[in-house]
Parts: sequence; structure tokens; C-alpha cells
Amino acid sequence: KCSLEPCLSPIHIHYVAPSFWAWKGGESRLKALSGYVDHLLCILPFEVDVLRAHGLDATFVGHPILEDALNFHP
Repeated sequence: KCSLEPCLSPIHIHYVAPSFWAWKGGESRLKALSGYVDHLLCILPFEVDVLRAHGLDATFVGHPILEDALNFHP
């Protein structure tokens, strides 16, 4: 993980947050995830609030397949 000081390791960004909401007791595993990633990019809007509540930085970026389906006009 990085701070504002010069970084010797890369920033770890995870695209598509793990499906913690589908695991039995999954939310309890989120705290450990903060040791491995600096930021999560979420494809489901409800994930952001849960991840932030567990101390993880997260941003909703949308779901590419859903966006394609919404823009499909045969």
C-alpha cells in the first residue's frame, strides 16, 4: 500500500470487487482485503457503501454488460 511519500511498490487497484455479499459470512472477510488492495472498482452500486463501511476505498464504475444491454435497440 502507498502513502503520500514516494512509493516503492505499485498501487493495487482491484477491478470487480469480490462477491462478498454472496459468501456466507463474507462481510467479515473484508477487513483482511484492505491489506492487499488500495482501491476497489465496483460494478454493482450497493457494494461501495458496504466496502467503505469496512474501511476499504471503493468507487462504483458500472457494469459493462448491463450498460451494453441498456443501450441495445434492435
